[in-house]
Amino acid sequence: MQGFRELTVADVRRLLSEDFPELHVESLRQLPGPETWVWVLNEELVFRFPRAEFRRRRARVDVEAHVIAALQETSAGRAYVPSIDYVSPRGYSGQRFARGVTGEKRRPPPDAWPQLAADVRSLLTAVHATPPPAGVELEPLPDPNELLERARADAQASGVDPFALGSPPEVGGEPVLCHGDTKPEHFLLDVYDRLAWAIDWADACVAHPVRDLWGIVLWLGPAFARLVDPEHADAATFYARCSAVVNVARDVRGERDAPPVYAQLQAAFRSEALDR
Repeated sequence: MQGFRELTVADVRRLLSEDFPELHVESLRQLPGPETWVWVLNEELVFRFPRAEFRRRRARVDVEAHVIAALQETSAGRAYVPSIDYVSPRGYSGQRFARGVTGEKRRPPPDAWPQLAADVRSLLTAVHATPPPAGVELEPLPDPNELLERARADAQASGVDPFALGSPPEVGGEPVLCHGDTKPEHFLLDVYDRLAWAIDWADACVAHPVRDLWGIVLWLGPAFARLVDPEHADAATFYARCSAVVNVARDVRGERDAPPVYAQLQAAFRSEALDR
């Protein structure tokens, strides 16, 4: 699979007509996507074409489809994970167009957290209990001592007291199937601040549950993560704080351009006392 250079409407029409002739194309519009060209078909389906420069994303199309198919066997998966109904041998896929406000744009207030946390907990419990399909890679957590050393070195550039990073946690337990990239933008909320969808499963992996929870800390902070999974909240907070400090320092040095990292840093160091 070579991936795709920039696509025009005519390109997308041609690909869909050749690969999925049963689809009737009434409308097409493009959405932004950092690693894929995203096109909405008839306001019902969304097709994602991996960009040529993202080799790993191209290789993960089939794996993502298999993971989502496995999750569709669970009630939480059917409720919160849009099914992938079209997979092309050319390396792109199509699924139901999931609507909602991203967690990057909407950070619900604490009084909405209990119900939202119950939704997220239901989803992650189902994900972590699902046997990983073939091809899903093992991704151990970063070495906590190495991560802490790096974060302490970057603390000044990020405007953080290095002592606030805490101590490396002891994390035990077996690895499980994980979403692998629980950034705020991958959670979609409905108008009542309930979880509508969890999207973008291309980074699904076999890892410790802390991997999924630390992204939740970067969204709404340690207190919300504790509502979702009290057993792993402290370890997730450590990883979230260290990774946020490193990412903000990279942005300060001009090594990346990712404005959301500042909101994630603020969330990771949000005081639990203020959220009670």
